[in-house]
Amino acid sequence: MDYLALFGKLLRELNVNRLRRLLSILGVIIGTAAVIASLAVVEGGRGQLYSYIEKLGVNVVFLEDRYEPEAFYDAPARARRRGCRMAWAASGPTGSR
Repeated sequence: MDYLALFGKLLRELNVNRLRRLLSILGVIIGTAAVIASLAVVEGGRGQLYSYIEKLGVNVVFLEDRYEPEAFYDAPARARRRGCRMAWAASGPTGSR
């Protein structure tokens, strides 16, 4: 493969498609800037969160999941016990899921 001929063809193609070259370079620049900006926002938010926790004077933080799917499925049964007929009609006569 003749690299000199290939390089000459590359230069000719770049001169022919100037608008395409400009738009491609612009797209790469904008995409790179968007990734860098989003990473900066995430890191800044993380830093603010850490500083807020440090101000509280806490060095251990516990996170607890309070989602209870059983409570969602058990709601029609609780409503029927309170005398609500709409929950009974929506869930069926047996109260099954």
